[in-house]
Amino acid sequence: MIELKPDIWNKFICPECKSSNVEVKDVAFPGIHILADCRCCNCNTLFYSDFPTGHALFYPVSFNKTTLNLYAADNINWFYKPLINSYSEKNNLPVEVHKKEYKKTDKIILLNCIDYLYGHVLLKLFNAQEYLERYNDFGLVVIIPRQFEWLVPDGVSEIWSVDIKLWQAKDWFVALDSFIKNELKRFSRVYLGLAFSHPEPGKIIIEKFTGTKPFDIQEFGKRSPTITFIYREDRLWTSGRISSYLAERVNQIPSAKLPRKILIFRQNKKIIKTFRLLKRMLPQANLNVVGLGTTSNFPFFINDLRKKNVDVEVEKHWCKTYSQSHLVIGIHGSNMLLPTALAAGFVELLPQSREGNILQDIARPVSNRMDFFLSRFCDEHISPSGLATMAASIIKTFPEAYIRYHSSFLEHKIYEDIGKWKTDVK
Repeated sequence: MIELKPDIWNKFICPECKSSNVEVKDVAFPGIHILADCRCCNCNTLFYSDFPTGHALFYPVSFNKTTLNLYAADNINWFYKPLINSYSEKNNLPVEVHKKEYKKTDKIILLNCIDYLYGHVLLKLFNAQEYLERYNDFGLVVIIPRQFEWLVPDGVSEIWSVDIKLWQAKDWFVALDSFIKNELKRFSRVYLGLAFSHPEPGKIIIEKFTGTKPFDIQEFGKRSPTITFIYREDRLWTSGRISSYLAERVNQIPSAKLPRKILIFRQNKKIIKTFRLLKRMLPQANLNVVGLGTTSNFPFFINDLRKKNVDVEVEKHWCKTYSQSHLVIGIHGSNMLLPTALAAGFVELLPQSREGNILQDIARPVSNRMDFFLSRFCDEHISPSGLATMAASIIKTFPEAYIRYHSSFLEHKIYEDIGKWKTDVK
């Protein structure tokens, strides 16, 4: 954690003269970033510098308030560019912040979950569990986009939910900055949560956030196989590099509605073919499609749970579907976080361009060989036949893998009947 009050953490370096003799005049809370408003006591440069929280732990940035010169170790445009643009054109419109107080406290940890990407918000929020469990003498205050409020776990002192759309989170909100500064006057001690961008999945109890228990692995062989495809229309399952390139291009051109629709239709045909093959391999299987977008129809043997618009009730229903799924299948992205946290296993289509981001969208704890068995990655251009074969093989070979790999069958003790434990998975 980083202290903000009564003493402001100050390990900042002047980006111009590299002096450590820096005065922190104020703290700015414009949205995603939390910034120290600094003056260099050596060269008198005025600059903003990131407090090391969230993605700024890895990509800290400073910029000159006068010249807007940017100083960063890496060229991470998706993180830096919105900050400079928003500072140049601050959003002075009123922002509605819904404050919910649950516990009175004088000392708080501030966990900022504002972000313009769904997965980033969710991953930052997952840090709440650690603070609630380890720092009982502090209250936890969560700042979060309002659409995520339902995921905030019980036990927090306050929730400040900001009524903005995700894409608006790139802005520099003057009203939000004023609101937070005013609220912090109520507390004698304030620490800033580090908001790790990728907290350890093994420590996350997903039920605390979703209210839904994850799939019980001991029920795997006792239920009809359920396989859920996590659907999206902004990152498509394509057949080759050319179609991947076209899909990426049409997403950048809002007017390219017809090409986009054609690519979506092709994806849907691949999903249908995969599920037809799975139905032959696993006749008792329940097959679902869940996600945002309703282009074209799926045949009767597929439960179509897609929605054009999503609200809290829809998300809760989707979470229940994930938790009843032996496998979830989807394309790499933040849409895989909750499904992988709740389902028994997953198959992820990993684009070559995202290989460096592997595991970032997986919230399933992996601690032993059984967990590895249920966690699969495949090429983004895998054929329906290849995908169906991979998914079916996990279901069919699970009993043998369970006996070989699950810790309950690897105990060195005296047995009266060494073969008796095999019946547990039949």
